[in-house]
Amino acid sequence: MTIFDEPQSETQNPRLSIWMLDQMAEGLEDQAAGLACRAAGFEEEESLLTREIAERETEINRLLLRIESLRSDRDSVVEQIESLKSEANAIREQLFVCEEEAALASIGHSEFDSGMAVTNQEYRAPVTRPLNAA
Repeated sequence: MTIFDEPQSETQNPRLSIWMLDQMAEGLEDQAAGLACRAAGFEEEESLLTREIAERETEINRLLLRIESLRSDRDSVVEQIESLKSEANAIREQLFVCEEEAALASIGHSEFDSGMAVTNQEYRAPVTRPLNAA
């Protein structure tokens, strides 16, 4: 005779129900423990991601400061370029004026040296003959 063939007594039936309920409770507790481990894993992953975000924000802030520094340096260099160009133009203008004065002075000296005075109207008279004519 097997266990299933034996007639169950009324005293075994409540024990079986208690045992089954106890097994169900243990199963639920095991499931809850597994979920608690899973939740702890999520919390750990969240913590790691939060730390990584903070590190990246720090890196981003460092890079933003570097960009601001580069822009400031670039603006300073552009100002220097403009200043140097302005100074070069002023020097060229001064050079042009000096060359013009020197040319006029040499023309004036050569005219007086040869004894021929040229009037302003004669000096500015247009050339009527071709340049390659003798």
